[in-house]
Amino acid sequence: MGISDRRVRRLCNEGRIEGATKMGSNWIIPDHANKPIDARTHIEKHYKGIVYDFQAVDALKQAIDNHKPFSATLARTLHENLLVEWTYHSNAIEWNTLTLTETKVVLEGLTIGGKTMVEHLEEMKGINTSGQALDSRGVASFSAPRDGVSYLAFPALAPERNHHADSFPLAPLGNEAQRDSSFPGTYAIVGIMSIQERANGALLGLFVGDGFGSQCDGLSKETLQEEGINTLQEVFSLEHLRSDCGISGEVSDLALLLSMSLLSNQGLDADHFHALVNRYREEREEGYPLDAYRAALPLSVVVAIAGIELKQKQVRDIALNVASLFCEDSLEKEAVVLFSHCLYLLINEEVFDAEKLVHDLLTQRGGKNLDEQLTSLLSRARKPELILSGNHTLKETLLLVFHTVLHAPNFEQGMSDIARMGGDARLAGGLYGALQGALRGPDLFPDHWIDELVSSSAVEQAIKKQTLFKRETIKMERLALTMSERLLNATVFGR
Repeated sequence: MGISDRRVRRLCNEGRIEGATKMGSNWIIPDHANKPIDARTHIEKHYKGIVYDFQAVDALKQAIDNHKPFSATLARTLHENLLVEWTYHSNAIEWNTLTLTETKVVLEGLTIGGKTMVEHLEEMKGINTSGQALDSRGVASFSAPRDGVSYLAFPALAPERNHHADSFPLAPLGNEAQRDSSFPGTYAIVGIMSIQERANGALLGLFVGDGFGSQCDGLSKETLQEEGINTLQEVFSLEHLRSDCGISGEVSDLALLLSMSLLSNQGLDADHFHALVNRYREEREEGYPLDAYRAALPLSVVVAIAGIELKQKQVRDIALNVASLFCEDSLEKEAVVLFSHCLYLLINEEVFDAEKLVHDLLTQRGGKNLDEQLTSLLSRARKPELILSGNHTLKETLLLVFHTVLHAPNFEQGMSDIARMGGDARLAGGLYGALQGALRGPDLFPDHWIDELVSSSAVEQAIKKQTLFKRETIKMERLALTMSERLLNATVFGR
């Protein structure tokens, strides 16, 4: 019968009710009575992720791999189709109402009537996320992980995701040599980089490449082959051949002098810059003066950073003016413009990988906007094999740089390969380092390489005349950070 809670507790405490259990709020049920089964303990559920036979998936993946490498045309087609479909399906599960065709139109830069701005922005987000999970040959290069639904929803997320929870968007690491065995793809999560970090990476990369290439600069490929070194590990590996290993050369120094001239005059003053260069060369004891494009090409890094908020046509005009300080040949000037444009796109985050960069150069700057010889050079750089005559001309230097960016297994190996070619090792290494730094930021460069860089006495004297560094020890890493920050914040080329 019904009985109050207070009375139940009193009777139980007095021992007047035995073998009974309080159930519910008002009833006493004997212990020996049949009770309903508690489903929570009767049915044990084990959540261990999705169990799926991946053999069929792996077989399809293997069938695709058997047809690699793809032709350039097929790779571009696959890349474009996968980008659209991946973006569409990714946003569709989040209730975006754009159709597949409308998604393609939005990704091409157009808008759809009747659709909200939020939906348009979600589609454009696909360029920075799903679209970047495609490898340089246009096909996702990973196999689906076996450890749960989260990785199936985002198959390009490497196991490192747990350690980099704030790292977005997806971006290529290049063909890294060391990968987690459970994740065979070439992509991982990298942290979001600001324009400042990319600009700093480009300038520091120029310095690192210049310093690393110093040990081989001016030497023939045959001389370096006689050393029997397959890979250069340190900046001072060949110090017995070159006494100026690690000391900044004109590749770094002229870029610094241009930066100081621009900041001092709030614009390009050819007479002031030439005066700085002449004074610097009079005081310089190490190395040999660069001429023509060898001196002008490194300046493209400064042009791209200082002109980052300008339109591309304005940057082109500035690059031509800067190139004219040293060059007279039209092809040499166009090479400076091309490299300035590359760095402009990378620092401005308009492209996120080297293959996309070269693709855009060939398609968007083709025809009258890009010299035919440079167009041919970029097309050759995309091919796996590299054939050089060893004459160290402008075209061969650029071919070596772009080919290494596209095909080197990792940054260190690429820099080593460039240095071991000899010749213009400082210039080629500096250009390669600038591209990679703009792509992946200053953290890319090994600390022990940076620590071994030393500024030349001539450029140090020029820098110390600036109040900012008058009482400081000159460090190339600090110079890259400070100069890139000041160039970005100044209005040396207007707005």
